[in-house]
Amino acid sequence: MDKIGIAITEKRPKDIEGLAEYEKLTHCAMVARARVGEVFYAGPSNFRCALARFNLGLQKRVDTFKSSVVKYLISHGHAKDEEVARMCLESKGQLKEGNKYLTYFPMAKRPLPPNVVICIGTPVEMMDLVHKMTKETGEIVRGSMSGVSAMCGEATVIPLITEKPNLSLGCCGTRKHGRLKENELILGIPIKGRYGSYGLCED
Repeated sequence: MDKIGIAITEKRPKDIEGLAEYEKLTHCAMVARARVGEVFYAGPSNFRCALARFNLGLQKRVDTFKSSVVKYLISHGHAKDEEVARMCLESKGQLKEGNKYLTYFPMAKRPLPPNVVICIGTPVEMMDLVHKMTKETGEIVRGSMSGVSAMCGEATVIPLITEKPNLSLGCCGTRKHGRLKENELILGIPIKGRYGSYGLCED
C-alpha cells in the first residue's frame, strides 16, 4: 500500500519546490507524482480540473463557475440533467474557498504535517486496514462514492469535512491521470480526529 500525504496551507511553503506557473495538472496526477517519490506544492493556478478547483475551494464558486461545472458533469456523462448534477455536487460537500497551496508527498518523505493521507492499495490491503480500524475503534468505515471526482472529492474533501476515513472505488479521471490500476482502491484518512494515527503509521 502506498500512502501520499497532502498538506494544505494558506501561505506558500518554504524550502519546497513548487510546480511551474505553466504546469497544469489534475489533482489525481499530482497524487500520482507524489506516489512515485516527488515532493512539491501546487497553487490554485496549477489545477486544470474544474471539479477539483470546485471541490477543494481553489476558485470562487460564483454562479458562472457553478454552471460550468454542472455543464461539465452533464457533457461528460456524469449526470443525466442539471438537477442531478447540482444534487451530486451538494451531496459531497466542498472545502471553504480561499487562497491555498497543496503540498503533495510520499509519507516516507513528509516535509510537512499532512491534513489528509491518501492510501492506495489492493482490496485485500484495504480490507486489512479497515479491519484494523474497526478492531481498535469499534466503528465501521464507510464509503461515500459516486464514480466521479474520486481523488479530490471522495478521498480528500469528504475525510477533511467528516474527520473520518472514506473509501472510494476511484473514477475514470483517477484511473487515467492518477494511474490507478484496475485492482486498486483509494482510502482517504484525515489526520484530525481519532483516525489520524492510521494515516501516519508506516504499515
